[in-house]
Amino acid sequence: MKLSLFLIVATLYQLTAQAEILDLVQQQVDAFNKRDIERLTENVSADFTWYSVSNDSSWVELSGKENFRHAMISYFESRNYQITSSIHSYIISGNRLSFEEWVEHRNAAWQIVRSSALAIYQMNDGKIERAWYFVE
Repeated sequence: MKLSLFLIVATLYQLTAQAEILDLVQQQVDAFNKRDIERLTENVSADFTWYSVSNDSSWVELSGKENFRHAMISYFESRNYQITSSIHSYIISGNRLSFEEWVEHRNAAWQIVRSSALAIYQMNDGKIERAWYFVE
């Protein structure tokens, strides 16, 4: 009986933790789609690091909350069109969420242009601490 109760409590704890991770990432997507720099920045840790991975190399794209803020401002300022992000095919493992992200916008001919990347977010204390984006 004690083991069953322990398993139930452990399962509920894990489901709650997973729901919190999904909620945080959905908040980040919503903030991106609204171009809400403050919310985007609020969701990352002070020592946030963004890594890019391509073929046989990887590099630090940026490090630090303020550098992330400035990068997102520049990103949105360089795009005067509507751009949206959405999450697909995710897996949660511990404090990490791996997922496929689609980013879409319309080109001059009003056709939808989509790019996608595999990403992994590592969470700590309710913030995104690390992000790895696998790009082509």
